Amino acid sequence: MKHIYFTSDTHFGHANIIKYCNRPFSSVDEMDDYLITKWNETIPPDGVVYHLGDFAFYRNKREVTALLSKLNGQKILVVGNHDHEATRKSPGWYAVYQTCAVGISGKSLFLAHHPKDHFLGDIHLHGHTHNTIPATPRKRDVGVDAVPGYRPLALHEVLK
Repeated sequence: MKHIYFTSDTHFGHANIIKYCNRPFSSVDEMDDYLITKWNETIPPDGVVYHLGDFAFYRNKREVTALLSKLNGQKILVVGNHDHEATRKSPGWYAVYQTCAVGISGKSLFLAHHPKDHFLGDIHLHGHTHNTIPATPRKRDVGVDAVPGYRPLALHEVLK
């Protein structure tokens, strides 16, 4: 079985997210380099990563595709509210969904960018909130602002 990971709200190329979320970076380049490093330290080349939206603020498909080529793993996008056409249509994604449900390790996971009050499945993984709402046993924000080290989470971490 391939290694499976989840993340959200990287906001590559978005300088204002540093201020909005109090991220500890002095520039967007520093933030992007750090996020790329943490991604690649966490996700092996043969891993599968579900990105639950707000990937990048680039409006040019070439920039998005170049960024995706720097990141390890087979990448699946669950679209967020800031994922422009350049992001959604980049050929660097294995698949693109609005929401999706997956069965993994005997659990059904509901994946969406926005948190939902009602969902089908055992666990709901989401982004969007930038760590402003508490996790519950059945619902968790997997965005980089909710994870120490601004890194993706492995499946076993999500299932704890």
